[in-house]
Amino acid sequence: MQQMSRPRIVSEPTQPTYVRIDRVPALGTAGLTVSLVLSARHPGDASRGAQVALACAEHAAGWSLGLDPSGRVSLVVGTRHGPVAVTSANRLDADRRYRVVARIPGGPGRLEVSVQPASGPAGTEVDTAGVRVGVPGIASRGPLLWGCRSLFDGVRPELPFDGVVGDVRLAPGDESPNVTGSNVAADAEAMSWVQEVVVGFPV
Repeated sequence: MQQMSRPRIVSEPTQPTYVRIDRVPALGTAGLTVSLVLSARHPGDASRGAQVALACAEHAAGWSLGLDPSGRVSLVVGTRHGPVAVTSANRLDADRRYRVVARIPGGPGRLEVSVQPASGPAGTEVDTAGVRVGVPGIASRGPLLWGCRSLFDGVRPELPFDGVVGDVRLAPGDESPNVTGSNVAADAEAMSWVQEVVVGFPV
């Protein structure tokens, strides 16, 4: 796995902070495995709605991983038949760190997301949800964004995430995910960023 340089943080006084990375593995026929650690300040806050922690999406294409309005982890992938989403069963606790792993198939297959506290006693239960996808996902050209889904006019974050995002790993391939930290196969095109970044609005 290729260890990447420190991510570029974009911070403006009147806009949510986010991270932009232009060179990332694309969603191809092999699929994609995505892993990150996140903590949310306000999961399930109705006034904030959905919050996207990590995404490679534009318009109807690509994928995004974050929280639905109820505070549960949600993975959304664009397909030619419209978006397909899978959502975890449990709402996240505020300011608690979770390891989230997503498996995105490159063609018809199982779309899956797993969530587990990043620290805690051994044997902590994994919250896993999945759905069968009958058509391929539509790849996005990027960029990879931490802390929002996309950028209005290339500038303003859409569906901003309020919290911390880090230890991001992307690898081609759709092996079933696990949450032990070795969840992506070694691959020359795999990329990882170990830093954790505070995104969203200043506290």
